Amino acid sequence: MNPNRGFGPQLDQRASRSSVVKVDVREQDCSRRLATERVDHALAAYLRARIDYYVALPVTADRLFAAQMLQIDRFKLRQGLAAYNRLMDPRLSEPDRPWMIRTYAGHSTAEKSNELYRSNLEKGQTGLSIAFDLPTQTGYDPDDPIARGEVGKVGVPVAHRGDMEALLSGIPLDKMNTSMTINATAAWLLALYIAVAEEQGASQAELTGTTQNDIIKEFLARGTYAFPPGPSMRLIADMVAFTVTEVPKWNPINICSYHLQEAGATPEQELAFALATAISVLDAVRASGQVPEEDFAVWSGGTCAGS
Repeated sequence: MNPNRGFGPQLDQRASRSSVVKVDVREQDCSRRLATERVDHALAAYLRARIDYYVALPVTADRLFAAQMLQIDRFKLRQGLAAYNRLMDPRLSEPDRPWMIRTYAGHSTAEKSNELYRSNLEKGQTGLSIAFDLPTQTGYDPDDPIARGEVGKVGVPVAHRGDMEALLSGIPLDKMNTSMTINATAAWLLALYIAVAEEQGASQAELTGTTQNDIIKEFLARGTYAFPPGPSMRLIADMVAFTVTEVPKWNPINICSYHLQEAGATPEQELAFALATAISVLDAVRASGQVPEEDFAVWSGGTCAGS
């Protein structure tokens, strides 16, 4: 790149139009000028420190990268100003909620896993992410001969309502956001979760969380499916329809793709299969006629998320 060329007028014009901050950058003399308009002093100081950092870059540094980073910092500054304005003007929309903090966990027994969950919640964790063992994932009881050697190894075994009660004992489910990484048996595990929540006095409408419920991905990549793709897709669609009407705050499916690459797919194939699965699920739900048309767009826009 030409060392005498500045970062270009587009960045400066974009910042000027934002009416938030205007930065004029010249590489030739490494001068930096920061002018603030309606910007909190702390935010201005942050951007100034970042500019000083870029000034200190070696002459051989990639200045395009520096320009891109400076543009990102401007974006951060605008975000900070928006948050500041929201605090100053209660009429504006509410800021985004903090991200959920939770560890993907589950092991040995329901009782031991419950101890871990409650310990993590006491230390500041804000939600649950439950890992189930392979027998639970594929629909086998822990005393089934085929489950020998796998019970409690990669997650917690949950075979009946008593197990789910022990797993969630002392955890208020009406206030908890719970992710359950479960697919082939997702409908059964959600039913057990709802039963325990109702026993606590919570209603289905209060429950928040996610079931992965991506059985097609299990068929393609992991082999942990209980039924062939056709019946599995019907099970997915029925569960989605149930949650839309009965458990409206619940995310009934999370299209998960990274297992595909682990099974040998290229990144392009991984994305293609994940999108194809999402489209197929949406088609199946719509074809079932169980979700009203006016609710379909709202659900489909917020449920099929990749990970």
